[in-house]
Amino acid sequence: MNSLAQFSVSQFNAGLPYVCPEIFLGLAACAILMLDLLLNDVQRRWTGVLAVVGLLITAGLVAVQPVTGRIVALGGLFVAAVLLPASRRFFQLNALDPAMTVHTPEWLFLSTGIRAVDHCVEGLCAREAHPYADAQAIKGLSMLAQALPRVKADARDLDARMDCQIGTWLSMGALSAGIPMGASHGIGYVLGAAFGVPHGYTSCVMLPAVMRWNKRDNGGRQELVSAAMGHPGEDAAEVLDWFIRDLGMPRSLHAVKIGPEHFEAIAEQAMATPWIPRNPRKIDGPAQVREILILAA
Repeated sequence: MNSLAQFSVSQFNAGLPYVCPEIFLGLAACAILMLDLLLNDVQRRWTGVLAVVGLLITAGLVAVQPVTGRIVALGGLFVAAVLLPASRRFFQLNALDPAMTVHTPEWLFLSTGIRAVDHCVEGLCAREAHPYADAQAIKGLSMLAQALPRVKADARDLDARMDCQIGTWLSMGALSAGIPMGASHGIGYVLGAAFGVPHGYTSCVMLPAVMRWNKRDNGGRQELVSAAMGHPGEDAAEVLDWFIRDLGMPRSLHAVKIGPEHFEAIAEQAMATPWIPRNPRKIDGPAQVREILILAA
């Protein structure tokens, strides 16, 4: 009897495929994981993917090598038993502890705060802005505008640090509500990825310039920014400019070692980011991005 015939005789009985009990257990585990995938949030989708892949591998091994397959099946069940409860521990709690941030270098803490300001500002100034997102952005911006200078003045002021943390949390409300960012974020992605400019510094350098360029089309929305920062009726770009300077953060592309010879490449690459097309003043091509870069030079 050839090997194929031997395989057929040993693996099939009365025309029924050989199936070990572990396959049924694997199916049950897969069903549980897939229900978790369907009924719960996106952070746990990977458990469902792993379950499907694991079941297919296990089924194939059991069909060809019953002993090895059983070992793998049991191992897979153990992994599933660990993965399912572990998957429920992701993103269930965010703890804000201002004391931990005392050890953060000042430049990193303050520039990251300006990144959060950028989230609030571009969220407020977006064409798609709506009241739900506005409420979070305005409150977050107000808290950051008051608290960042207090941290600069006294690094041990934990109340100010906590206000910065809450303001930063609120700054993500617009994005979470589907509001797009604008050219400050789009250009900032390129400055960080291609030129190594720290994430917060990109906002320090670009946000006031973007506001100046956009003002023709969203001056009314920019008034919300000035008011939230405690300067109603003043020019928002100027308010942001002086606010960032007073924190000792860089305020020009020159300060982060980006010269005009790089502007063309930055403009071309920025057009491919997700936020340049969503800028409140329409950007049709790299030439307009270069106009913003010149304002930030």
